[in-house]
Amino acid sequence: MRKLLFILLLFFFTPPIYADYIDGPANMREKPSGQLLLNLDNGARIDWDTYYENWYFISLKVTIKDEDVTDSKIIKKGAIIYDFITDNRIGTTLTDIKPVDIIKLSNNSGYYSCTINCYTYKKNIVREKRKIIESIEFDFNFDGKKDLLSIGVENDWVPGGDPGDYFYVSIKINGESEFELGHIYEWIKYEDYLTSHSEKMIPYVKNNNLLKSPYIFLKTIEKPSIKQSLLFLTGHPYASSPGSLMVIFINNLNSVPEIIFNEEEFSLSEIMDVKDNSNFQIIGRKSYSQGFGCDENGLNKIYCSSYDPYSVYELVMVNNDTSFKINYDLSKKYNEINYCGWEGIDSSEDIYVVRFEDGRKCQVMKEEEFNKVFKKQF
Repeated sequence: MRKLLFILLLFFFTPPIYADYIDGPANMREKPSGQLLLNLDNGARIDWDTYYENWYFISLKVTIKDEDVTDSKIIKKGAIIYDFITDNRIGTTLTDIKPVDIIKLSNNSGYYSCTINCYTYKKNIVREKRKIIESIEFDFNFDGKKDLLSIGVENDWVPGGDPGDYFYVSIKINGESEFELGHIYEWIKYEDYLTSHSEKMIPYVKNNNLLKSPYIFLKTIEKPSIKQSLLFLTGHPYASSPGSLMVIFINNLNSVPEIIFNEEEFSLSEIMDVKDNSNFQIIGRKSYSQGFGCDENGLNKIYCSSYDPYSVYELVMVNNDTSFKINYDLSKKYNEINYCGWEGIDSSEDIYVVRFEDGRKCQVMKEEEFNKVFKKQF
């Protein structure tokens, strides 16, 4: 019965195909060798996010009965957890847990949905066979030795069947510990991702991709003090989503691959290379604009849409911690030049973008100002 409550949610994304399962019961921990959080049942089908140095990181999407959640949104010890997609029981909690993104499904459903982030040791997961579709050698950490990047699918995967062009990524530095991305991600060739919203980027990526691969784009940045490899992975667009973007970072100071950018919805528009003392930048939008009909003095020669600004992310390093951070000043400047104006970094359906066919510069207008001049038609 609860599955009926999920129909609208499931419409907006493709349910994962659970490739692996628990050999257990198996303990899930707060961090590697850390506090016990929950116990997953033997045979429970799951997808894992990443694997490194014998530990899997898993972001479990689950549902919990109302009675097992406190008023402060804490999941009680001993609660039964159910898989969000299949509705099957998959385990029980071993302590009180503060989950991520907990939401009451409806006033009368009797359930909450949430994400529980946890780790489990390698022996607790049985993995289905994989098929490698591309292997590439490259010196990602600039030590003069070839490292290995492998891209794979499930053994029974059929092109054009399941969404996505590849599901597994493995990076082995110096033949040592392997870093892997699991089937929770469904990646596509970067050209297909860019075709949906930024075709002008395709020649740049093709000409600058050091891997010469149709799947993953590699950009390196070399400064006197540090050398960096950035691997760009792209997910498929669907419905009103522009697709996902992930960036994996490796440098010559720390050879451990690290995810430094991971947006489920991101339309990559431009890459700004390092010049002089500037930082490497990626520019894009987190949503597509929603258009609607409007007119000016009875003349239908304008086009109106929601406000969906560009964000400028800079690659910055602070105390050896590298990440992409939004630069608000650069974002404001970029939107004033390349968009129709600036009303903050967040998208909004209460702020309108108005474009004119008669050559006037497009404008960004708040709803009150818009209503004085234009008429919105639904």
